[in-house]
Amino acid sequence: MGLATFGLTMKYRGHERTTELRLPQDMIMQLVFEAQFLNKRIGELVSEVLLAIMKRGIFQHVLEPNCKQP
Repeated sequence: MGLATFGLTMKYRGHERTTELRLPQDMIMQLVFEAQFLNKRIGELVSEVLLAIMKRGIFQHVLEPNCKQP
């Protein structure tokens, strides 16, 4: 399956940085389905997911899903 790319743009103190998030097609389809179910735009849903990951401090777990957590 192909990859789709989301661009994540962050602005902080006058500086802006864009990071590409490459996601598998099946993950994109799941996000689209869930966004429609929740009556949200996909950008809103992705933003909420990223904020939840940040608040829980689980970036490492998300980035390396096969690693063991303590």
